[in-house]
Amino acid sequence: MTRIRGDKGKFVQKSNEARQVRSLRVTDSAWSELGNIAEDFSVTRADLIEKLINDHVLRDHEALKQENEKLKEEIHVLQGRISEIDKSIDNFYSDLNGKNLQVDKLSVSLKRSEKEVESLKSQVSTLENQIHSKITHQLDLFLNPNSFTRERLNKILAPILKVLRSDLHYGENNERYKKIKKAFDNFVTELLNEFSG
Repeated sequence: MTRIRGDKGKFVQKSNEARQVRSLRVTDSAWSELGNIAEDFSVTRADLIEKLINDHVLRDHEALKQENEKLKEEIHVLQGRISEIDKSIDNFYSDLNGKNLQVDKLSVSLKRSEKEVESLKSQVSTLENQIHSKITHQLDLFLNPNSFTRERLNKILAPILKVLRSDLHYGENNERYKKIKKAFDNFVTELLNEFSG
């Protein structure tokens, strides 16, 4: 790098403050890189160092440090928010799993209810068939005259006589009870005669 000399042949001072020769302990790679940068600007390594100081480039390091600390704080805040979001997500999935369990329980309960309904339907159908059979059996007495017998007619009238004995307290030897029973016997006889005639 060519340095400018004055009238007396001495190198011209580049700054108002006199420079002193200094000894630096740096690595070869750092010294070489400093030389490359200085050459790009057509200055010496010393000029480059002076320029870095005069332009406050190195002083900006403190500002960068503060900015770095600020970024660290912001990162810490963001990490806290991320942690809260993660917890919210975990709670959401936990609640979702709870809801799924409830749905599963309701589904099992619904299936059980469906089975109970089917069972009730089957019971109702059985009862309907039994009732239909009994009604058919009773109607058969009136629709089919040949099915009339004294025994069957006495079975039909038996509940009436039972009411007379239990509710009206008519004993079998009671005169009124005997008259009613005799009237029923006559009715059965006449009815049998009517259908057999």
